[in-house]
Amino acid sequence: MTSPSPLDKVRATVEKILAGRVDRIDDHDDIFAMGIDSVATMMLLSELELAFGIDLSDDQLSYDQLRSIADITRLIEGLLAGR
Repeated sequence: MTSPSPLDKVRATVEKILAGRVDRIDDHDDIFAMGIDSVATMMLLSELELAFGIDLSDDQLSYDQLRSIADITRLIEGLLAGR
């Protein structure tokens, strides 16, 4: 059995945080436009750190890097490649 791809893990994490707020989210949808607030954003970051075993520092994060599932996946893949 193969492990989930980074995209699959990011998608599952974002969908968990946005559960009940949206019916459907595509990989390039703006999650901030869908109503994610600052508390949910902090929860998302915490869940991503747990899911990938990484630490996200403030200097690694920007609005553009967290805007969509695809953007978050690129960020995570870059961090994992730099280990």
